[in-house]
Amino acid sequence: MKKTAIIFFSVCFFIGLTGSVFAVSFTDQQIKQDRPQLRKEIVKVNYVRASQAMLLLRDYMSRDGRIKHDDKLGLLTIKDTPEIVGKILAALKKIDLRPKDLLFTVDLVLASMNKEENDQDLKSDTVMKDLRKVLSYKSYKKIGSSIVRVQDNNYSVHRIGGEGINLKLAMTPRYIREENGEMFQLDIDLRHETVLSEVVPVGGTKTIRLFETVLTMKSGERTVVGVSKLNGGDNALILILTGKMLK
Repeated sequence: MKKTAIIFFSVCFFIGLTGSVFAVSFTDQQIKQDRPQLRKEIVKVNYVRASQAMLLLRDYMSRDGRIKHDDKLGLLTIKDTPEIVGKILAALKKIDLRPKDLLFTVDLVLASMNKEENDQDLKSDTVMKDLRKVLSYKSYKKIGSSIVRVQDNNYSVHRIGGEGINLKLAMTPRYIREENGEMFQLDIDLRHETVLSEVVPVGGTKTIRLFETVLTMKSGERTVVGVSKLNGGDNALILILTGKMLK
């Protein structure tokens, strides 16, 4: 009787253990079946930084998705469901676009308190007519004009000037398309460089910031960027910009 009881309990224990193992195995199998199939893509980005693109695309990811970047190689590694990966690739095409080419005409006008002959071309200039109403200078002369080609949302530095005036123009333009036309938002920094001495080791240059500003202007419209006094205020440098997008 005792032996029979031992055999019975052993059989029950074995059945219970087998059932537990089967239950665990069944649960693991169910989890694997519930987990979605993932698609992996490695994509090369050409015009934006991979890290910047990753930040913009994160909102598309599912709970099981992953996205990694490599700025050095310009690569994005995307892993998610096939449907979501498709959406991410479509969104990336709208982000990774060649920057627009922009063209700016930079005019420099020297205003003076001396009563000199005014530049004939500036007399009929609408922008200068309005400006002369608020400035007290007696004469205005165009001393230089430069064509500057830049890319949208890119920082660039350009040498401009005229009649011995050495200027460094730094600008970051942002193209804006609105219902009423094309606009540019510009970060502008204009500096004047003068040579202290050409004798070594005393030689060197001195840089003076004339103005730094942020402005918004319409495409094709001439806009006064700034007026900076020179030589204690007897003279002033006026910077005028005209911009357009190259088609």
